[in-house]
Amino acid sequence: MELPDPPSSLNPKQALFIRELAFGKHKSQKAAAIAAGYAPGRAVVTGSAILRRPDARSYYDSLTGTVADEVAKNVSMDMIDLAEYHVQILKSKPSQAGPDNPLCDIYPTREGEVYVFPKKMDSARALFDILNRDNEKSESAGLSLLETLLSKRDV
Repeated sequence: MELPDPPSSLNPKQALFIRELAFGKHKSQKAAAIAAGYAPGRAVVTGSAILRRPDARSYYDSLTGTVADEVAKNVSMDMIDLAEYHVQILKSKPSQAGPDNPLCDIYPTREGEVYVFPKKMDSARALFDILNRDNEKSESAGLSLLETLLSKRDV
């Protein structure tokens, strides 16, 4: 994926802040500003000031547009894979948890590692969102995909 160059009016630190924010590595402007090297005490103010600049906003929009275009190319196959993952979580049984099961999360304890499946309710919500992501698709198409996924063999 070819990224657009930052405008010459942005210094390298400002451009890094915009890239950190655009690629979703951080949940807030503050975290992105700190990752770009700004002082934690001024990160909110600095990040906000940078984003108010038209050149910075334009660069941010161009980066997020590039990423969105790249994601759109792969979204249908990725959505099916993601839906299959969540169906496997929903079908999983606690007795199937273990170090050889790639679906498990690992939690360290004093007694050793514990292997646990992600919460089924979270997977159900995610699967619902996947199946209903496109309002133009009919409900029957979403149900058909769900039936196909559920009919596959257990993990």
